[in-house]
Amino acid sequence: MQAARSWEGYYSLPRNWFRIYLVVIIYHSYSFAATWEFLLMQNKRPPLTVAQILAWADAHLQRTGKRPNGHSGSISETAGETWSAVDTALLYGYRGLSPGLSLAEFLNQHWGEKPPDDRKPPKARNRPPLTIEQILAWAEAHQQRTGKWPTAASGEVPEAAQETWKIINSALWEGHRGLPGGDSLSRLLRRYFGETQ
Repeated sequence: MQAARSWEGYYSLPRNWFRIYLVVIIYHSYSFAATWEFLLMQNKRPPLTVAQILAWADAHLQRTGKRPNGHSGSISETAGETWSAVDTALLYGYRGLSPGLSLAEFLNQHWGEKPPDDRKPPKARNRPPLTIEQILAWAEAHQQRTGKWPTAASGEVPEAAQETWKIINSALWEGHRGLPGGDSLSRLLRRYFGETQ
């Protein structure tokens, strides 16, 4: 009898089981509805393009001296667009974009990784000065040799001993080796050669 009572208690439901059941159903229904509403809202917003985001980011950089991130607030060049919304669209693939990258990762991919503010590129002081004309000539040679324009991840520059595109990108950004700073390799190439993607 004792064993029977214990099994009976094990399978018995609490008195307010139906109320708990309703709360669970309502909660999940609300979560699903909110998620669905969010997805529909994303689809109703105008599509985004890579070139558009890069242009906004470039304007932000020129205006503030810093790259935008998901916490940079509204985008001045638009009506009601925010960097948080762009970051979300990039990360989850909304509004015609491919998923998988945050805004910071997206900019690193197109502009090259931002060098840390508190560290100069390796041996920057011992390297010879750079000129824009020199960098553009190396870039053209790279494009003719490979069929692609160089990025910060393109490795060594065959025309220059111990020079890499990452170091050049760092010098453009930080203003080392006679360069003004606040620039990047991808932005420089777009200014002189147009769209290089």
